[in-house]
Amino acid sequence: MSVMVNRAARERARFLSPVGDPVLEMLLELDPTHHGPPPHVHVAAEETFAVVDGALEILLDRSWRRLDAGQEAVVPRGSRHTYRGLPGSSARTVVRISPGGPMRAFLTDMYGLAAQGRVDAEGAPRLRDAARLFRQHPQAMSVSGVPVLLQRPLWWALSTGTTPTAPASRLDRSTT
Repeated sequence: MSVMVNRAARERARFLSPVGDPVLEMLLELDPTHHGPPPHVHVAAEETFAVVDGALEILLDRSWRRLDAGQEAVVPRGSRHTYRGLPGSSARTVVRISPGGPMRAFLTDMYGLAAQGRVDAEGAPRLRDAARLFRQHPQAMSVSGVPVLLQRPLWWALSTGTTPTAPASRLDRSTT
């Protein structure tokens, strides 16, 4: 399988599991200066990080934890988390996400944006592209700090550049 690269984020990934497998397994390679994605939540999936070589740090809820080669951490469904490289240590990590279907599509599209140069200096997609990504893959993940019920209309509005319309309520109608 081909390697997906996000040069700005200083990471490379390769899917290890075949398409259609209920568990997504991928090899993630991080440079020492990798900063990781913003804290996020997988509402319907568990994620496991198993470090093969080097070391990285994982934020789980509010605590950073160092993982060295041979160690792993399990992120339960609904837990706020992220990861980052450690200065002086590249890392090769096997990441398992179960169920993995929604994340496979999300990651494929995310790395596609990176390949097209549609990411900022930190490797994150630009706002409108990020909104489209989250709108197209609502089951993959949620952004930490924004209530889940607000995210779908927020992504819709940001991805289209418009605001959703709703029927006027009785309170909005003028009476004569």
